[in-house]
Amino acid sequence: MLNSCSNCCFNGLQYQEIGLAHGYCQRRRCVLNAADETTCGWLMRKDLSLSSAVALQQRMMEARGTDDVQWTTSPGQPAHEAIDTDVSRLEADTVGRILIEDGVFGSAITTLAQLRRWTSARTEIAFLSRARTYTRNCAQSDQRWTSAIHLWHWTRDQLDAPVHLAVADFRAAAPCGIREQEELGAWSIVMLRLTLLDDIADAARSAREDDFAAEAAGIIRLGSLTDRAAERVREPSAAKLLRWIKRDLVRELDAALPESTQRSIGAALHRPSEAA
Repeated sequence: MLNSCSNCCFNGLQYQEIGLAHGYCQRRRCVLNAADETTCGWLMRKDLSLSSAVALQQRMMEARGTDDVQWTTSPGQPAHEAIDTDVSRLEADTVGRILIEDGVFGSAITTLAQLRRWTSARTEIAFLSRARTYTRNCAQSDQRWTSAIHLWHWTRDQLDAPVHLAVADFRAAAPCGIREQEELGAWSIVMLRLTLLDDIADAARSAREDDFAAEAAGIIRLGSLTDRAAERVREPSAAKLLRWIKRDLVRELDAALPESTQRSIGAALHRPSEAA
């Protein structure tokens, strides 16, 4: 399942056993009928850092191309059976509707602003998935890490908040019990939060912005937050991970990129458009 559509950032409706029975591909704008059993060359894995995910994506493009979603379990099965271009049924789901309207009735920022209040685990997965593809696009297109400053601000603001995960959020049962499944799911989502911050720092590392070089250096010096989390909390416990974040990490984040600096960067980004 690691190289499947259910583990791709372009699918904000599913992660591990959490989500709807059907996925949604933001890239192809289609329903994924069996996301655990399909993949394609655009795969951007949720569980990998930005640089690792992009490197794997390049290999997937070379091996599979980008024309169709492909079956991993039944290679001979017709590709069209893996997807459905009629996405209307997903619009009945609140998170599904927001993702479907992305780029149709509003920009990516509009979508992320709607999802930024993490009222449920599913809302948070959708936000973090879309935020990661947005960060990657910013890094590749204009090489401006500051385009993702609002994502840093929103994520830091809720970084140590508990994950709102309910039994109804699971689309499938895991071999372990429900309590263990909830704990593993919550831990995985908190790690996704740290992965997004790592992505923004990764984008800053390769950016071409002399105006904010000092600010970029501050978050780059933090190192890999996911690696540090794995070293400090050696078991998949969301409670222990959140305690470490609240006790130690948030102070480092705020020292590296204070809220006042975040606001200054945001104001500088908006200044040209206001002048125009």
